[in-house]
Amino acid sequence: MTDERIVKADAKGRITLPKAIRDELNVEDGTPFFVKFIRGKGVVILAPAINPFDILAEQAMEEYEGGKTTNIDEYAKNHGINLDE
Repeated sequence: MTDERIVKADAKGRITLPKAIRDELNVEDGTPFFVKFIRGKGVVILAPAINPFDILAEQAMEEYEGGKTTNIDEYAKNHGINLDE
């Protein structure tokens, strides 16, 4: 679904994202964004800058909660690694 709105820039070139969009993107004060300008087309693409470590941590938690993880001892045993050396 596409949500299109008209917003105005202020004297410093700032725009305000409508509340419904901020809420859906979980935008808080200080949220960083990537901005891409497509030259010749007059198009600006704006997307929240997500930290890749946050994504990895979320996936790791899902695996842990789903019982799909192993501890270091199990990993070493499965890969023939001797931890006692």
